[in-house]
Amino acid sequence: MLLCITSCFSDSQKKDSVIDQESEKTENGNVAVNDVGLHNYIESPVNFYMDMESPPIIIPCEGFRIELGGLPTNVDKVELENKERNSLFYKEHIFEKEHFNLIGGTPESPVIVSLCLKDENGYYKTLTRTKKEDYPISIPAHISRPKILKALSKEYLPEILSNLKLKEIKNELICQRLLHMEDRLLIKSYKFGIVYCKEGQTHEDLMFSNVNPSKEFQKFLSLLGDTVVLKGFQMYRGGLDTESNTTGTQSLFTNFNGFQIMYHVSTHLPHTPNNPQQLERKRHIGNDVVVIVFQDGPTHFTPTTITSKFNHVYIVVQYDKEASSCGTPHYRLGVASKRGVVPHRPILPANPVFPHSPEFREFLLTKLINAERASYYAPDFSVTRTRRMWMNQILDEFT
Repeated sequence: MLLCITSCFSDSQKKDSVIDQESEKTENGNVAVNDVGLHNYIESPVNFYMDMESPPIIIPCEGFRIELGGLPTNVDKVELENKERNSLFYKEHIFEKEHFNLIGGTPESPVIVSLCLKDENGYYKTLTRTKKEDYPISIPAHISRPKILKALSKEYLPEILSNLKLKEIKNELICQRLLHMEDRLLIKSYKFGIVYCKEGQTHEDLMFSNVNPSKEFQKFLSLLGDTVVLKGFQMYRGGLDTESNTTGTQSLFTNFNGFQIMYHVSTHLPHTPNNPQQLERKRHIGNDVVVIVFQDGPTHFTPTTITSKFNHVYIVVQYDKEASSCGTPHYRLGVASKRGVVPHRPILPANPVFPHSPEFREFLLTKLINAERASYYAPDFSVTRTRRMWMNQILDEFT
């Protein structure tokens, strides 16, 4: 039997009410429950599924959405989401072409619009920036130039632009300011935490105190990246010390789709004897947005186990002994996301058990990056404040 579980409680909801109310029967008689939050985020409504015949590896708790298997098939898009919104769109499509820039809004909700007047493959490229995100929109070139802004306001972004007074800025210096802001706000590298959990461990002090990792954990790490010596390391360091070994002597690093990724591996970070809290390890992993929790075997993970205001998504990777008996390591996945983190692809299949393979690596790394990007839109995240600061600097300079 397949069942959807969601765990986003309001104050008036009972804590044991973890099943979404919009349930329906699938063609094979299984119960499917729509996750309403996915409807606007993904191109079509998607259901979250859970295999009720297998014990869940994540225990639902207040404030978290749990994903234990998302599709009744093994097919989903394994690709980075919102590529245009996470690219140098202004630089690549607008900056060097004839265009104009407009600014408006308030210090609390600034808006900057760039409209390209050169036809590119039958479209005019436009970029609308708000304090939350960028909206790259292509408008058909058959629309006359004077009506581009009107079409953008009424047909594409009415909720943002319809009642907004915009001022065109003819000072060419604004182009350089927008180029610099885009470069500074674009994330080109990522850091992810990895916590090693022995079978049966359910307390964070025990997890962070582990010193001798299992061969299964070491095998898993080899799939994610390469072990690098920190001293003298010249690439993205993710906040680790590359001069005097104060954060350990080695770490795990990789390149993926043009992004540099540094992992904060709990067993690589310094261990302090007779200190159950292991603050040095928690200092780094507790400040990562997305954290992998690797389990040696069947163990329940509760998202509130790790105390951190900054961790937004936990991806639990559990070594599956039974599936691994064939000789190839297999891993069962589960995902817990804080309330406010929008659902993100690739969605886990109904039976989320993956073999140790390049395909699993691509799936997991894609999930990690998309999870972090999705976290930026959570209400308590600081990215919005940073964007607003950069945009207000431009509004102050040109108004």
